[in-house]
Amino acid sequence: MDNKFEKKFKVTLLVLLPIIAFSLVYIGYCLTTGLSRVSTKLFELSGVISNY
Repeated sequence: MDNKFEKKFKVTLLVLLPIIAFSLVYIGYCLTTGLSRVSTKLFELSGVISNY
C-alpha cells in the first residue's frame, strides 16, 4: 500500500515540477517585460515633461 502511494506521489511530483517551474519562469518573464515597458513609458513621460 505504502509503496504504491509513494510511486504515485513521485510520478505526480515529476509531472508537477516542470509545470510549476514553467509557470514561475513565465510569470517572471511577464513581470520583467511589464516592468521594462512601464519604465520606458515613465522615461518617455519624463522626457515629455522636461521638454516643456
